[in-house]
Amino acid sequence: IEAFYFNGDQLASFYVSNNSWDKGREISLIDMGINDSPDSPLAMSETKLKDLVVSEDQKFILVYDFLKMWCFLIELIDIKADTIDAPRIELSIGISPKEESRKVDLGDGIMDEPIGLGSDLDDIFSDSDPYGFEDEDDFGGFENIDDLDI
Repeated sequence: IEAFYFNGDQLASFYVSNNSWDKGREISLIDMGINDSPDSPLAMSETKLKDLVVSEDQKFILVYDFLKMWCFLIELIDIKADTIDAPRIELSIGISPKEESRKVDLGDGIMDEPIGLGSDLDDIFSDSDPYGFEDEDDFGGFENIDDLDI
């Protein structure tokens, strides 16, 4: 976050990743307190990323600000035996975007255009079927929700 000159005041999570940049085990900024299963998120305050390194080119994904979804791809490029007192940035490539440059879409204007449901309730609930289901047999293995014991 320091490398991008972000404030660091948003929720974030690291994810252990692989060569395909898939999200693996989560290391969350806050302790989720879910449980102690092997798949439950770890807490950043209790976890050192070095303990999760399984290969010389280990990859991590950092998701910062879950509304704006800033995603940073982090790759281990070298392991040094030096002892350091605090984290430091060794290499940063490119020009940092401004943190506020990414907008949050809260769905404004989502219904600006008609969605083709018909002009009135008679059209919407008429016997004609715009989806091509001619009879109930076309629903295959679907069950009626009224038949389920929920």
